[in-house]
Amino acid sequence: MTTKFNELSLLSTNLDFDNHGGRYKNKTYTEIMKFLLLEKPTFLALQEVGDNGNGLKIKDLAFALKKQGYNMVSPEMDGIKPVNTRLFYDSNVVKFVKNLLPIYETGFVNRQSGAVFKTKNNKNSVAIFSLHFPLYGKFPKEKEQMWDTYIQFASKASKTYDHVILAGDFNESLINKTDLSHKIIEMERYMIDVSEESPTWNNNRQLDHVFITPNTKIEAYSTLDNEFSDHKALHVAFIV
Repeated sequence: MTTKFNELSLLSTNLDFDNHGGRYKNKTYTEIMKFLLLEKPTFLALQEVGDNGNGLKIKDLAFALKKQGYNMVSPEMDGIKPVNTRLFYDSNVVKFVKNLLPIYETGFVNRQSGAVFKTKNNKNSVAIFSLHFPLYGKFPKEKEQMWDTYIQFASKASKTYDHVILAGDFNESLINKTDLSHKIIEMERYMIDVSEESPTWNNNRQLDHVFITPNTKIEAYSTLDNEFSDHKALHVAFIV
């Protein structure tokens, strides 16, 4: 919740609109919105969203959030399946400056939603991406290239923007290590992974992360269980 002069917050969550079953399949956009706004975040970084076979549509969620003052940033294009990203922002708190095009251009543009913002009482720029990296087992070469591209972006981003956040489902974990878990360590040469070392998926691996430039002061971090996904949501409050 935005309470201090330059305090902002972000909620990042994989919502599993593809309905992988279990207790997660019975969901409506109204109940999802209640959960997303529980902490009143400034930004919402969503992954695995889109229109699904059970009638759940992203436009309905976007319309409901719009009524609450949240505008939407979409990826360059959506994929056929509901494995897309979205980035929402509280228009009462921050000003939209411009869209950020996908950094990794060879496929997966639907998994990269980014934009630059400024607070209404501050001149500092905040660049944010909502990201969903593919599975290594299906796209090993492409996933490694996508990691390398964003690591390269992170190495230079602080020279362009005052604050940078890369949030989402990276499908990579240092807990019960995954194939490209070393890429997390490479990213940490330039950004801080504010995610605490606890599982975010299936009580087994920490697949979800929020990377933030080192000059950004972190006020609080927490994970949130929810009834809409097999991933925990990540909430972080920070000062710009």
